[in-house]
Amino acid sequence: LHLLLPLGLMLVLVFRRVPAYPAIVISALTGAVFALLFQPQAVVRLAGSIDAGYGFALLRGIWISLFDGYVSTSGNPFLDELLSKGGMSSMLNTVWLIICALGFGGVLEIKEQ
Repeated sequence: LHLLLPLGLMLVLVFRRVPAYPAIVISALTGAVFALLFQPQAVVRLAGSIDAGYGFALLRGIWISLFDGYVSTSGNPFLDELLSKGGMSSMLNTVWLIICALGFGGVLEIKEQ
């Protein structure tokens, strides 16, 4: 149950009308800290090898989980599709589109005198 606290924190921040970006960042970082505290073996397993050291493996595992997401291999295709997500990298095309649109909009904006 204690691993649901980052989700609860997100709901509290949304209820208090905290802006979306800080609320998501705070909740994601809280989830990463909880993963380090309560499931370090899973974080290291996600990182792959621990050749560079245990601390680096923890950092790499957290980065992989935030950036590339999680890939489930349970054997159940429906469950695997439901649980496998792409993390930040899956949203990168949309983010680049928004950045380019804002850049072009800034160039085309007429400055009033």
